[in-house]
Amino acid sequence: AVHVRIGIHSGEAIATADGDLFGRHVIIAARVADKADGGEILVTSLVCELAKGRDEFIFGPALVKSLKGIGDQVVHDVEWADAT
Repeated sequence: AVHVRIGIHSGEAIATADGDLFGRHVIIAARVADKADGGEILVTSLVCELAKGRDEFIFGPALVKSLKGIGDQVVHDVEWADAT
């Protein structure tokens, strides 16, 4: 079985001509993904705030994670069920 770790952040990214994305917000998303366990989705507090009004997402409690080169960031896990 493959267990994917996902980190989600919101912000403007810089795109290169070949479609690669980079910038501070991309780095934050990558660092958040590094803190996730296999099969876990972590989102930053910004994403949690943006999506809170939607009934389709359930977020876990706030967790403070120290991100390399960024510092402390508040993240939430997304509670989800496997559709299969």
